[in-house]
Amino acid sequence: MADPDTPPPKPPAEPAGEKGATGGGGAPASEGATPAQRERARQIARAQDDLDPMGGPPTVKKPADGKDLISRFHPVLVHLPLAWLVLLLIVDLGTFLLRITDWRRAGPLILFATILSAIPAAITGFLRADYVSGFFKQQLVGLHQNLMLSVVGICVLALLLRVRVRNNLEGGVRTIYLVMVAAAVVLAFIGGHLGAKMVFGPNYLPF
Repeated sequence: MADPDTPPPKPPAEPAGEKGATGGGGAPASEGATPAQRERARQIARAQDDLDPMGGPPTVKKPADGKDLISRFHPVLVHLPLAWLVLLLIVDLGTFLLRITDWRRAGPLILFATILSAIPAAITGFLRADYVSGFFKQQLVGLHQNLMLSVVGICVLALLLRVRVRNNLEGGVRTIYLVMVAAAVVLAFIGGHLGAKMVFGPNYLPF
């Protein structure tokens, strides 16, 4: 029988290299770590990112709360405003470059649908950001949010411009409007690419 006064055995000590690389808590240490240790910490963070594509601690298994559940609809809802935005670019190019006058009235409606559908996508995106974990995902989430908010802001300004001129886009006003729509599409594709890297992993696309 073991002696009750005997102290329990100590747990095995963590290797010095691993502890120095992660700071003892899994996060990369900012001070006192060698380049090799920091690279090791990045590899561990990258592996953790791949375990749970939707974010959140990969080792924690608990029922999702209401906020978590709602936020997981973000990858579904975000496709609708992107589709409207691409359709808007096609309609505007047909209206002003190909002179398809029957499409002129559709432009403001599609632009309004783009902004309206972006609201639930933005709300669920902000909620999902609270559950993003991992070194690489946390570096991308802020830029992803700023790009997508810029897209919404540009669309709002473009709609206000069409309302101000009563949908009579001519001359320099038309050029400014088309540049705004094209810029919104480019920023949306960049922001969407960053979102895909967070969901599917940093190596999903080779750029």
